[in-house]
Amino acid sequence: MKITMKTSLALLLVLLPVATSHAAESTSAKALAEQIGHIVHSHTLTLKEKDDQISAAVRDAVRAAIANLTDPAEILQATEALTTVAAQAAPKFTHAILVGVDTIPTITSISGALGQIQTANVSAAASAATALIDPGSAKEKKDDDDGDGDDNKPDGDHDKDDISPSH
Repeated sequence: MKITMKTSLALLLVLLPVATSHAAESTSAKALAEQIGHIVHSHTLTLKEKDDQISAAVRDAVRAAIANLTDPAEILQATEALTTVAAQAAPKFTHAILVGVDTIPTITSISGALGQIQTANVSAAASAATALIDPGSAKEKKDDDDGDGDDNKPDGDHDKDDISPSH
């Protein structure tokens, strides 16, 4: 199969915006997480001010990320990615995050979008809160070699969980 210069150029023109949008999405997610981290850890802001600033930061980041998108699935994916990062950075502020996206007509016009975003945010916030409370929980899950949640069954690696409790 011979690929001509025209075909290569056409592929490049189609794929370049996709690659660029994913790179920009990653950069904006990192920037949003940093911005929210500064807000959350500020000693000079009241709880209400933190709430308002987190909502505004999420709203602005999401608006920028979806500005050139037209496909509802892509809009929802970009929104979820950013709001999930925000929920991980500020697990106590999931309501403020949802208020931020609830003011964007492009999002609210997608059927079921707010419910899906809320579910993703609550899940991300719960995971982040669990990691804060019990930093070892992630390690324990990693050490669960047989994947059953308790690592008490023999899994063949000849470590302490392979020994019967009666011995």
